[in-house]
Amino acid sequence: MKFNLNKIGMKQVVLILGCFFMILAGSLKVINYIEVKKSDDKFKAALEQESNQKDSSSEVAEMDEEIGRLIIPSLNIEGVIVEGIDDESIKHNIGHFPYSGEPGQEGNFAVAGHRGTLYNNVFDNLHKVKIDDEVIVETLKGTYVYKVKEQFIVAPEETEVLNNTPGVKEITIVTCTLDGKERLIVKGTLVEEEKNE
Repeated sequence: MKFNLNKIGMKQVVLILGCFFMILAGSLKVINYIEVKKSDDKFKAALEQESNQKDSSSEVAEMDEEIGRLIIPSLNIEGVIVEGIDDESIKHNIGHFPYSGEPGQEGNFAVAGHRGTLYNNVFDNLHKVKIDDEVIVETLKGTYVYKVKEQFIVAPEETEVLNNTPGVKEITIVTCTLDGKERLIVKGTLVEEEKNE
């Protein structure tokens, strides 16, 4: 049986292409779900291992690149934080800017994540965050609660948002604006911490 392209109408071509892209997008979402779940399960297992250790003087459980989990309850945002902001690191997770502060410590704990991509879109609703919303960061060392103090947009080259403010324990979340041309910045300050002893 010969396949005659001339007999296929434009509507059929568009329909076939539409189906192909829907299947592709669905497949990428499934891959993202599997990778996110893998990171989340790994972090939860390390948390459980840490809480089950009887000797309080023992070292914190070791993990590969996962350093914690970020939760914004008001927006139903949750994602595992890994070390690094390269394409591979933030493909499925939230990335921690190398050389920025650590959770709960004095300095600027800066993270970045995707919005509106075929893979990870953890920060799709970040623009809806309100002043005083909580940003919770869970790590093996403890849980840290930040309150949102400001939200604004900067050009990609305006990296001073990552600078430390002396004497302040803060978090900076970076993602793209909807058109991808600028960066949406959300900043918060630490208001509560619970250390794992």
